[in-house]
Amino acid sequence: MANMAVPLVKIVQMERLKIMFNAIEEDLGKLALGQEAIIKVRSYPERKFMGKVVKISPILDPITRMAEIEVLLDNRGHLLKPGMYAVVETRSAKITDKRSAKLKAKYGDELAV
Repeated sequence: MANMAVPLVKIVQMERLKIMFNAIEEDLGKLALGQEAIIKVRSYPERKFMGKVVKISPILDPITRMAEIEVLLDNRGHLLKPGMYAVVETRSAKITDKRSAKLKAKYGDELAV
């Protein structure tokens, strides 16, 4: 039986996905808005998906001393799925940094109807 507390549908926008990962304090100076990011997932080990850094949190988590970073990427063909785990590689003149991340739909939230 349906009730107001249980979502009946999940709305997901699959054309663009958001990837979120945490960066340590020491690496924040090596990240910049608009910076290129290379995304790899286990489902397609030979493929590289390209994205861009669109948000760098202005605050650090007081316990982990990390800031949340967001990368947006086009998802033509809908190969990537929300909930997949990915490795994100950012490139700058200073460092190539690989991070584990989880894919999220850009507007993928549950909607209780």
